[in-house]
Amino acid sequence: MRALKSLVSIVAALLFFTGHSSAATHSIEPDNYAEGAVLNDVHPLVELRIYDGVLRDDFPNDFGMFPDPDVIPVTANENDDIFGGYFTSTGTKSFGHANTAFFPESRQLAMRFLAPTTDVSVDFIGTSTMAEQVGVLEIFNAQGDLLDTFTSGPLLTHKIATLSLSRAAGDIGYARAFSSHDASPFGALDNLRFTTIPEPAAGILAMVAAMLIAVLPGGRRQRQIGRGEI
Repeated sequence: MRALKSLVSIVAALLFFTGHSSAATHSIEPDNYAEGAVLNDVHPLVELRIYDGVLRDDFPNDFGMFPDPDVIPVTANENDDIFGGYFTSTGTKSFGHANTAFFPESRQLAMRFLAPTTDVSVDFIGTSTMAEQVGVLEIFNAQGDLLDTFTSGPLLTHKIATLSLSRAAGDIGYARAFSSHDASPFGALDNLRFTTIPEPAAGILAMVAAMLIAVLPGGRRQRQIGRGEI
C-alpha cells in the first residue's frame, strides 16, 4: 500500500508538470509586420478575424462569417497622432481592419484559439482629447459560452489600459476586444498576448496506466499467473 501511495504521488506530479510546466506565452505585435500586412493567420495557435457586433449577434458561433475575412482582414497599421506620437502601447503600429486603426463595436478584434488557453491580454489605447473611450474584452469557451468580461475605465488620448482575463482551467476558446458602445468608439488595440498549455501527452498517460496496472493487486496476480506462479 505504501508503494501504491508513492506511485500515486509520482503520477500526480507527472500529470501536473505535463500540463503546466510547458505553458507558453505567445504574442502578436503589429510592429513585427509590414504596413498593411494581413494578420488573420500569422500565428499557428490563434486565428484573428474582424467581427461586426452590430449586424451579427451570435458570437462566437458565427466567428469569421462576416465580414468576409478576405475583404476586411485584420491588419498591422501605422497609427500616428497628427499632433505627435502614436496611438500604440509599443512601437508605431497597432491592429487595424482593412487599414483602419480603431475598433468600434461594428469592427471587433475577434480571436479563436487553437490550443487550451489560460490567459488573454490586449492593450487598449485612448485616441481623443475630449471624448473618452472604454475598452471591452470578452472570453468564451469552445462551446460558445461567455466566461468573463473585462471593462476598462474611461481613457483619453494616449492613455493605455491592458484588457486581461485568465482561466486556470485553460478553457478559453474565443475572445473579442472592442470599444464599448457606451463611450466614443475610436479606441485602438495593440500587443496581443495569450498563454497556452499542452494537452497531456499520450505517451505519459500510457506510461501512467502501465505503472498503475503493475502495482494494483489484480495486476500483480495476473502477472504471476502468466509466469506459472499460482
